Amino acid sequence: MRESEPLVMAAFSYLGANGMVGASWFEPDDGSADFLSLDHWIPMARMLDAAGFDFLFLADSYGWPAVDGQPHPATVSEGRAVPQADPITLVSALAAATEQLGFVVTCSTTVERPAALARRLATLDHFCGGRLGWNIVTGANGATAAELMGEPLIAHDLRYDMAEDYLELCLGL
Repeated sequence: MRESEPLVMAAFSYLGANGMVGASWFEPDDGSADFLSLDHWIPMARMLDAAGFDFLFLADSYGWPAVDGQPHPATVSEGRAVPQADPITLVSALAAATEQLGFVVTCSTTVERPAALARRLATLDHFCGGRLGWNIVTGANGATAAELMGEPLIAHDLRYDMAEDYLELCLGL
């Protein structure tokens, strides 16, 4: 990075009972189990906003870690990846509670129809005053996400070809 380039600061989080760390529950003051409470998220967003952070990145996935097609034992026993909540619904409340903080949400191109997602993201971007970003993914934990949706797993290259078309359609809408 050259000296003249501004530093971009972001926080990375996940709407799950165990946060991003996977072992946060070991920490006595951990509050990640409160992930379904706005009282957990709004103070965090306000703190990031006041500190001059550029954005809060909210990871998401419809799948869960698996080994040989079965949920990884830590998925259930330690609350990793299950349960999890939808970050899009959280962003509207956080945007109302902050002034400059941006928000980046992860949305998969293989889970829902382009028109529905384009409408949801455009509406949210207006509510955020243009502070929304989209982390475009074809799907993490693809096999388990496909199973959850009752669909076959789409081959990697085809999934990316489809994502290109999906993105073009969303941007057009």
